[in-house]
Amino acid sequence: MSQQTEIIAGLEHLAQHFVRSVQSQLGIELEYNHVAVKWLNTYIEQIRPNYAPEQVPPNLVQSLGAFLGACIIANYGGRWGHEHESNDWGIALPVQGGDIWIYPFNKVYKHIAAGEEHSVRMFYEAIPNLIDPSRNWGGPQSIELTT
Repeated sequence: MSQQTEIIAGLEHLAQHFVRSVQSQLGIELEYNHVAVKWLNTYIEQIRPNYAPEQVPPNLVQSLGAFLGACIIANYGGRWGHEHESNDWGIALPVQGGDIWIYPFNKVYKHIAAGEEHSVRMFYEAIPNLIDPSRNWGGPQSIELTT
């Protein structure tokens, strides 16, 4: 098993662990869908005041980002991967002419650190506009949907 395959398996496990933890600790059953992303957005808004930007725990970002990524892949396709230009882990979404990269971990961190203007819900809801097959893509694209 390659290192990348192991990391992807770890991300999938982390997302599943998050779902199980929310169910056992809060009694909420999450699926990888739009309703869960709306819940995640509300959850981040509730916990956000507890963290200064420099104090956001990396393990929190990893858990929430893995779950957000699992929701994206389940509903829009794509695959986890390491994007070499940004040297970051994200999701490659297939579009006409190549892939477009999005970064759930970065978005989760920005939402917690900077507020609802970086909403994970808005991030998730913007994806259909990016992968629209009727859009005229000139080739492989790489953007960070976090600004």
